[in-house]
Amino acid sequence: MVNTYIGLDGLQWYDSEIKDYISKQIEDSKKQIVITADSYLEFPTLGDVECIYIDKGENRVYRWDDANLKYYTVGSDYNEIEIIDGTGK
Repeated sequence: MVNTYIGLDGLQWYDSEIKDYISKQIEDSKKQIVITADSYLEFPTLGDVECIYIDKGENRVYRWDDANLKYYTVGSDYNEIEIIDGTGK
């Protein structure tokens, strides 16, 4: 016997389809969004645009860019700062 349900949109949902849908949603929600490593060298060769990568050794945060196939530092690139003037001028 196949169980069918009527959804709020008026369409029929079958028991197995509902279970498959819920299982997929649960698996998708388990995806790791923040990935930490001791060095950026330990990051995956190909990253994921939906993840943030943290290099604990350098205390930096990175994001993956699919178009250029590389990691970018999130925020300012502190290596490019030559002078920090704390006088407020």
